[in-house]
Amino acid sequence: MPNKFLVLLVMCAAWSGVIFWTLGVTQQSCALVLASVALILWLSESTAVFVPTFVLVAGALGIHAILPSSGPPLGDPAREIFRKMADPVLGLFFCGMCLGLTLRKSRVDQFVAQGVNRLSGGSPLRNLRISMFATAGFAMWTTNTTAMAICLPAFGATILNLERSQPKQAKGFLIALAMAANFGGMATPIGTAPNAIAIAAVSDTVPIGFALWMAVMLPLAAVMTFATEILVRAVFDFGAVPVVPGGGVDPTPQPGKVTLHVGTTLLFAVTVLLWLTESLHGLHPLAVGFGAAALAFGTKLLEPGDLAKIDWDVLILIAGGLLLGSLLDQAGVLERLSAGIQSQGFAPQAQLGVIVLLAAVGSAVSSNTATSILLIPIALKIAPESPAAAAIAVAAGCSLGVPFTISTPANALIAGRYAVGNKDLGKIGLPLMVGGCVAVAFTVEWFIGILLKF
Repeated sequence: MPNKFLVLLVMCAAWSGVIFWTLGVTQQSCALVLASVALILWLSESTAVFVPTFVLVAGALGIHAILPSSGPPLGDPAREIFRKMADPVLGLFFCGMCLGLTLRKSRVDQFVAQGVNRLSGGSPLRNLRISMFATAGFAMWTTNTTAMAICLPAFGATILNLERSQPKQAKGFLIALAMAANFGGMATPIGTAPNAIAIAAVSDTVPIGFALWMAVMLPLAAVMTFATEILVRAVFDFGAVPVVPGGGVDPTPQPGKVTLHVGTTLLFAVTVLLWLTESLHGLHPLAVGFGAAALAFGTKLLEPGDLAKIDWDVLILIAGGLLLGSLLDQAGVLERLSAGIQSQGFAPQAQLGVIVLLAAVGSAVSSNTATSILLIPIALKIAPESPAAAAIAVAAGCSLGVPFTISTPANALIAGRYAVGNKDLGKIGLPLMVGGCVAVAFTVEWFIGILLKF
């Protein structure tokens, strides 16, 4: 069987031939070819996620060397290319990953498990709700993958007990955790990669800080998490109290009382507080984030070897996405796509709704990062008068693409470890995706318009 990567390269070569035959060999056609190749590699997931970024950098420099620009000279092309890729939001994402590492190393999972069991008081429904919001809370400040890495072990005994006594409810509990992780990532700029891409896309026109982003997206994340609970209770019969030996939710013996590491708790709390109050003290979020990272490594909360656990591939992927957006704009693709949507005669609200739905569907079957890279610039062309609303709406749509096992890392994690399939996820994920897209299309622009007046 031929290597999938080689097959895709042949397809890319054929597509490139069609473009050059139709448009000739120009800077625009070369940019279109390069962007197409990168998108095919990203969406097909045929290679590591950072490889298309390397292809983009090499190709962009090659285009500058072979076909110099007819306009005024740009100076060193490498400097210009890396300027487009090196957005400050990458540093913010890195700082969020460092915070997540400190939480994972400080026995947070055991502390969370004991707290949830204590607060639930033996009630399965209360346990479900608290577990979901704990997972969403971690996803806000780390990533949905890290949140599941913390919370699945934390709630492992509860899951095992449900699998033994109520298998159907066990599936519902797992799906609820995955959805909470997915939607929690919507709520902050560092929760998921599309958020970072959206902020970078409008940074020159409408700077979006933590407060503005969370004022818009935290209520939506909370509503989607509550909606998940309602659907899980209805579909997986969570209204019935499961038969649990000893009358508790979690009969498995737990380790002795766990207390949070004081240093980790203070570092996390102060960092989040400073991020949220940027308008009061004026400290740049990067100053806060890198200061926290310096303290974490300087006080040995993190060791130098922990740097290997950072998701560098995600950071490289985001950087490549910023360069790809520039290439698509250079090739004129964004202008043509946005003009095509506008020519259908839809109202502006409906046009944005179409883009949001495309973002959700694209993220459901492929990379949400690649989908946001493609669609956020198009949304900005369609709604130039409200760039912040357009970018945030598409990022939200990408987080709503949750109905399949391949849609998000959180979904893949429960599908890989437990017997949760597409049929189970679809019962919850599809209604949430459609309803969420409608809510985003009709509320985000209005809500941001009100917030920007203050």
